[in-house]
Amino acid sequence: ILPGPTDHPSKIRFLVIGLEPGTWYMMYLTMSREGAPEYKETDEYFFSTDYSQDETSRRPRSTPEKMEFQYVTTTSFAIAFELVVGDAELDPIEGYEFHLYDNSDHNAPIIEEIIPLDRLMTRGGKGIIQAYGLESGTTYTASVRCYNKFGSAAVGINGTLTTLKQLPKYSYQDQELSLISVIRNS
Repeated sequence: ILPGPTDHPSKIRFLVIGLEPGTWYMMYLTMSREGAPEYKETDEYFFSTDYSQDETSRRPRSTPEKMEFQYVTTTSFAIAFELVVGDAELDPIEGYEFHLYDNSDHNAPIIEEIIPLDRLMTRGGKGIIQAYGLESGTTYTASVRCYNKFGSAAVGINGTLTTLKQLPKYSYQDQELSLISVIRNS
């Protein structure tokens, strides 16, 4: 079982590898709450799923890496991440899903965008996604994960940033000004 981030900051998703199609599985998950004694079982979840459809195993397994926030302003930012190079047959990737959450309300993303590979802005081997129209001084969680025709990857990459409260003021007082004289010949 591999734990990983999800597109929603308040959830944890697990990817189970090596399941056989057409087989029923029962998973038992024990969770511990913060402050509870170690090894104390506080929640139990039981479920079984039929993995008979091959499509489940054909979703992308790759995850974008090294998310960096760039060009953060009061109302926008850009993120850069390392592009995933998937195998066309073993790990087909058609693009990326971008979700943006306002950290004061994790219920629904404020931006959900599906970006095919041919529409993704790239620079220096990195994918670039921009978000506009944000509130100043607000904390956001961004999520990027791969997708293909069978669905989205089980895990993605998440990052958190706060937009600027105000743009920095630039002062010319500390700058040395040079004057250019123009001599006119008459």
